Amino acid sequence: FSQTDEFKEEVLKNLNNYDNVILFSYNAATSPKQVEFINAVLKEKEETTVISLKGPMDYHKYHNLKNYLCLYEYTPNSIRTVVKYLKGKLEPLGKLPITL
Repeated sequence: FSQTDEFKEEVLKNLNNYDNVILFSYNAATSPKQVEFINAVLKEKEETTVISLKGPMDYHKYHNLKNYLCLYEYTPNSIRTVVKYLKGKLEPLGKLPITL
């Protein structure tokens, strides 16, 4: 995860221009800047959806998280599937193999 403070400030400044915000997360345990950025967005915008591209454990890194989806992989097929979900063309039916 690569971001500058200017990027973070620009995103946070413009959050009110959007009804919904979608952020992707990948292995948050190894990326403190990613966690910091996503938590800053979640603090400002409750309607944010976080989509984990690796596994469900990223969930524990975020505060005020209301909308969370886990793909378990970052492949073309998984991205096509999440786009269908975001467009309302399918409903996720999977069940986590662990309790969060």
